[in-house]
Amino acid sequence: MPKGFLLQPIQAREVANRVAELALSAPAGRVTDIGGPEVWTAAELAKTYFQAIGRNRSVIEIPIPGKVAQVFRAGVHLCADQKYGNVRWKEFLSQISNPN
Repeated sequence: MPKGFLLQPIQAREVANRVAELALSAPAGRVTDIGGPEVWTAAELAKTYFQAIGRNRSVIEIPIPGKVAQVFRAGVHLCADQKYGNVRWKEFLSQISNPN
């Protein structure tokens, strides 16, 4: 996984709900970006995913050079002030590992 890349996962259903909400409302122009309720590194997401599905896998973090990678490590792309989603990553993982 790219070392230090920050991500803000959001459940697809929550994104779909927001898109439907926007489609059914009056034209709004540019709307604010949205993100999930938590920020994780890419490696943390992978590690917790493998644990949730019962796979014993190593996650290796690879340093990625360059300006774009620097932006991902700094979290410039995150939506910390527009946390739209409510489903946290570990809650999502429990849903996929125990679908009932």
